[in-house]
Amino acid sequence: MINLNKNSAIWLVSDEQLNGEFRQAVSLVRQIYRKVHGVSSTTSLAYKVEAVLNCGVDISRWGRPELDALLQVTFRDSEVTLSYVDRTLANTPPSYGTALSQFFRMVFIALWGRRVLIAPLSIQTINHQVECFDMLCEKLDVESLTLIRGLHPESKIASIFKRGEFNDGSSRVNFWLRLLLSTNFYGVDDIQSEDCQKLFDSANGVGVLPLRRYYVNDFLLSVTAACEEKRR
Repeated sequence: MINLNKNSAIWLVSDEQLNGEFRQAVSLVRQIYRKVHGVSSTTSLAYKVEAVLNCGVDISRWGRPELDALLQVTFRDSEVTLSYVDRTLANTPPSYGTALSQFFRMVFIALWGRRVLIAPLSIQTINHQVECFDMLCEKLDVESLTLIRGLHPESKIASIFKRGEFNDGSSRVNFWLRLLLSTNFYGVDDIQSEDCQKLFDSANGVGVLPLRRYYVNDFLLSVTAACEEKRR
């Protein structure tokens, strides 16, 4: 399954299941934040996230419309603010809002890893949180996510494919991560030839193509590296 929509996710669970899955993903990322950042310093990311989530906001009431809006909050240069999600977040200080955006980016990656959504192309990767992101990948234990994350030179995840040219904030490895989250390529067994063709056709050819900047050909070679039959 491929999601080439720029802004809208494909949700893989029912509305009745969605909030429970979301709260579990939030709990997982909160645990990682507490372990890595601690909550004793008022300037830490974990402190800021905890301060907001403990100030009366009730995420148990958030359904699909709220999560659709929250996802857009995490997009680059988004005009959707936290107040669209929940009015109790309307007065969140800017520095706390930035911390929340990074936090929820990680939550949505957790939701992808739990097979709850296929992300839109506007989803963003995680910046400047190497230990948190590595720990999330280890806890999710999703084959393709671990493989792609391990390519980044800053990641501590071992990879025989790690290369120096990936050490760039706008490098192909970040595009590959975003592209991965817009597929259901959890492992090599999930990769179907028709999906590979759809990715290839969306990156190669004439005109405006949604995946032209995503280094799709090398991405497909990377995610199918463990299976010679798939590489064909």
